[in-house]
Amino acid sequence: MVSVVINYCSIDAPFIRHTVAQARLFSDDVIVSAFDHLFSGLPEDLAALRALEAAGVRVVVQPWNAERPPRHWHNAARFAGAEAAKHAWVLFLDADEVPEGALMRDFLKTLPRTYDAYSFACYWYFREPIYRARREFECAVMLNKRIISRDLIFSDAERWEYRRHPEIQAKEHVPGLPGTELGSGARPMFHHFSWVRSKEQLQKKVSSWAHRDDASWSALVEEEFSRPFSGTDFIYGFSYDTVPNQFGLSLV
Repeated sequence: MVSVVINYCSIDAPFIRHTVAQARLFSDDVIVSAFDHLFSGLPEDLAALRALEAAGVRVVVQPWNAERPPRHWHNAARFAGAEAAKHAWVLFLDADEVPEGALMRDFLKTLPRTYDAYSFACYWYFREPIYRARREFECAVMLNKRIISRDLIFSDAERWEYRRHPEIQAKEHVPGLPGTELGSGARPMFHHFSWVRSKEQLQKKVSSWAHRDDASWSALVEEEFSRPFSGTDFIYGFSYDTVPNQFGLSLV
């Protein structure tokens, strides 16, 4: 069995219900890990976290302060979740990474014992849940709990630190391959809605996330929403297809 640790803040509120529901199709141990403030310093919506807990999700809330950068807190959320996990495997998700629970359940039934780490191919979306990139991306990491340590988790590489350790046997980009056209093989089991938000929601995201100093995100968001979707994004320059809203996501 696998425990699922979901990094969450209220900026990801449109997605958490779907991520949890799908995770429950293959796990009886779903943990939402959060903080009492957003990384921008605004208070977190603790009532929403209590509602998740009332619905049967285990919720871990830690105090936040501005003395450390956001990447530290991403790692702290994952480490706290891993410490609380009750199963031998831990799947680390961000709240906007929605798995297809039935596919993941089938994958876990045939999990090879020769690996200690897995990364997963995913579909990637932009602006609305109907705009899906034509290129695969990656999200979600699953680790055997016996290799999880503070040093492995508290890394500038975040979930991908295991790649720096040749002694850790890893299977990457399950089930697809990186950089291939979608539909050329086994399709991804995960859907990453990282940039699927309204303009206001994206402005909150880019003011708070770990990469907030990497680019002039606020200006890029304003420019993007000054016009209809052009068919490409300003992060990677992917091209997009229009697809059904598979999970019925709403940004309201």
